[in-house]
Amino acid sequence: MHRRTSIALASIALSLLLAVACGKPMSPEEKVADQRAKYTATLNGFVVHAVPVDEAMEGAQGEAMETTMDETTGAMDDQASGEGMDEAMDQEGGEAMPAPTRQDAILDILVSTTSREPLSHLTVDVDQVDANENPKGHWLAYLDTADVHRGPGTQISYTVENVDYADGDGFNVEVRSPVPPEDRGQYKEFQESGSAE
Repeated sequence: MHRRTSIALASIALSLLLAVACGKPMSPEEKVADQRAKYTATLNGFVVHAVPVDEAMEGAQGEAMETTMDETTGAMDDQASGEGMDEAMDQEGGEAMPAPTRQDAILDILVSTTSREPLSHLTVDVDQVDANENPKGHWLAYLDTADVHRGPGTQISYTVENVDYADGDGFNVEVRSPVPPEDRGQYKEFQESGSAE
């Protein structure tokens, strides 16, 4: 009889210890990690298009379009109307040289969560791979997820600038979880929690 009482008391003590341990409040960093684990990100699709490189384009236009007027005759300065325009014209075809461009990838990402306390922002890992699934690039996309609530998910558009894209390339997105402590400084939501170094 005495032994049964001891076992029962030990079980109660163990239950109380577990309850106290489970009730311990999480640190801000632990809370962010817990919330991130309740998010998923899926790539619905992407499109890659050429975008003019602003600075280079402005420089070329400035050289090609700069004209000066002669104060006495009102005629264009020979240098501006001749040499300046000639530099912007293709010698064989007589057409303007194309402006420099870069390739931008616009990703359509579906973000969903089961968290009752959603994050205002979420960092998603983005990977570019070639046709053979070899890695070509990696980015961290910091998404505004204030409108993402429990349910089927919310579509978010994100642009990756200046990608080296070739036919057959693809992109993958994921919510990395868990994030190792040494990498948490790269994820802004951990920084905003005030706990990451």
